Amino acid sequence: MTEPIIIKPSDTQPAPAPKHFEHLWEEAEALFASNIADASTPGIVRELQAKLSVYAAVSNKDIETEEKSKALHAIFGKILLACCQLTLKDNLNSYAALKSGIEDKKMMQIEAQFAQETNTSNPKVDVIFDELKDKISSSGMVGMLDGLAEAMKKANSQ
Repeated sequence: MTEPIIIKPSDTQPAPAPKHFEHLWEEAEALFASNIADASTPGIVRELQAKLSVYAAVSNKDIETEEKSKALHAIFGKILLACCQLTLKDNLNSYAALKSGIEDKKMMQIEAQFAQETNTSNPKVDVIFDELKDKISSSGMVGMLDGLAEAMKKANSQ
């Protein structure tokens, strides 16, 4: 007598497509939507600070790498959830905020490289870079190279 074949749902249905990060973020925000009015920004920030402290403590522990990695992964998920709650509470566009942060970081790296190459602090150059930052912020990174070339010409002519 042969055993019956048991077909599991996972055998007959394709695995769901992975969610894009944006959809995952929106799903996380939806978890907080029903009680966001009761939450306070300072309370969410305190919760975030506590989770970051736990992350730092675990990160500094001398434990097995795999165990540490799992713990950090779990804590980081909770940190991201708190960030989702914060963006929902304060009605922030997390994509735009991250994009702006990336642009600021790139600009700081360009400034640091320029300062290292010139090895001087020049107030005129600082003003030019401030103008360049404004130009990049208003036009995105598209005009960065043109703006950088313009700033270098200006700095060399002064």
